[in-house]
Amino acid sequence: MLKCFSCGSPIYNSRIPCPKCGYSFTAADNRYCPNMNYGLCMITEIPCTQGISYATCPVKNKVDAESIT
Repeated sequence: MLKCFSCGSPIYNSRIPCPKCGYSFTAADNRYCPNMNYGLCMITEIPCTQGISYATCPVKNKVDAESIT
């Protein structure tokens, strides 16, 4: 089962936005990470090094890879 990268809720259809928070992204996303707070990654608790290059974020890419069924 997939989980929303933004809020962690279960997602049963990855083609539609998250039913809980409405967040949706694709591998081509190039915007600020929803898990970044004042430059700090709220998942790893270390400073974000990707900034606006969200598609290259190693945390996002790891979640994407683990979410593929």
